[in-house]
Amino acid sequence: MRGQRTQVLAGQPGHPNLVVLRFPDRDAVAQWYASPAYQALIPLRDAAAQVDLAAYEG
Repeated sequence: MRGQRTQVLAGQPGHPNLVVLRFPDRDAVAQWYASPAYQALIPLRDAAAQVDLAAYEG
């Protein structure tokens, strides 16, 4: 899901954009992040953007 923020209800968000990825479980998150395909993209990602990654359960 990717969208445009229309209103800040509380706090000071650090980034103008937010991307949410949904995974079936915590193991799937770990497997995705550790995958050789994603690891190969990290240098490109870091050169192009400031990224904070967090996993939330619930």
